[in-house]
Amino acid sequence: MANEIVEQQSASMQIVNGNDYMIGLNELKTRANMVTKIKREIMRENVHWGKVPGCGDKPTLLKNGAELLCMAFKLASDAKVEISDLGNGHREYTVTTTLTSIVTGAPISTGLGSCSTMESKYRYRGAELVSTGKPVPQDYWDERDPALLGGKGFVAKKDYDGKWMIFAKGEKKENPDIADTYNTVLKMASKRSFVDATLKATGGSSEFTQDIEDLQEYTDYEDVTRQPQAPAPAKPKSEKKVIDEETKKFLEGMEGLYTQCQEIYKKTMEKFGFSKALSIPVERRVEVFNTIVANISKAQQHQSAPTAMEQAERPDDTQERDF
Repeated sequence: MANEIVEQQSASMQIVNGNDYMIGLNELKTRANMVTKIKREIMRENVHWGKVPGCGDKPTLLKNGAELLCMAFKLASDAKVEISDLGNGHREYTVTTTLTSIVTGAPISTGLGSCSTMESKYRYRGAELVSTGKPVPQDYWDERDPALLGGKGFVAKKDYDGKWMIFAKGEKKENPDIADTYNTVLKMASKRSFVDATLKATGGSSEFTQDIEDLQEYTDYEDVTRQPQAPAPAKPKSEKKVIDEETKKFLEGMEGLYTQCQEIYKKTMEKFGFSKALSIPVERRVEVFNTIVANISKAQQHQSAPTAMEQAERPDDTQERDF
């Protein structure tokens, strides 16, 4: 009995120490740290990985980043595609990607990914924009808050007269040319499968995620030449704007008009969609200024013009004149 226990323990030790069953601790640490080093030293944001606003700080792995990891870990990919007919010209592509070691030829991981033309971004055409007849409020240009336009589905757009108005999206329409999306849908399914297999093979899930990428449409995710664009730094609200001499003169003139007739000034500005003189674009200053002047002038002429009764009561002094 004692001999059997010793033999079982010896066999267990061989399994623990055998490379066929698991890798050593040092190698495991090296592989785990490799992904972190590659991300920090080689990968670029919006090229190899990206972040989706509102979905946490964990970045999502892009196709270019998955290819880089496979190159580093010496992995080769092989994909199989299944096509399902959904009717009315719609299709679903399911792709299975297998990654194998270039060194040993052994399979390392398998990833799955699917994409369908029934997904909304492929099934529907973009809805046409319809003007609401309301001007874009000036506060929107300062804060860029969609809620100031009406929320999701409302956008700022110039109308035929060149004025910034609030437009609303109409109803979605079925895509009549659904076959034009087949290649795009196939590539999306292939990418999802490939990224899934890469995360499994490299242990990349510690640094990256995948699922949230589909919340944002990467319209050109295969363009490796695209350079990342740093977002413009937000200006602190306390920062004072530098006003040039031309703008200063314009503001002084507008202040004079406001003092002359506040009611007409406010109504005219409201029709143009501006709440402050400083918010008026340079190319529209003359138009707004001249319109306010004209409206004040009309009001003054109307007030100074004599009524019919006043004209009747006025004495006719032409007879007293000596021609």
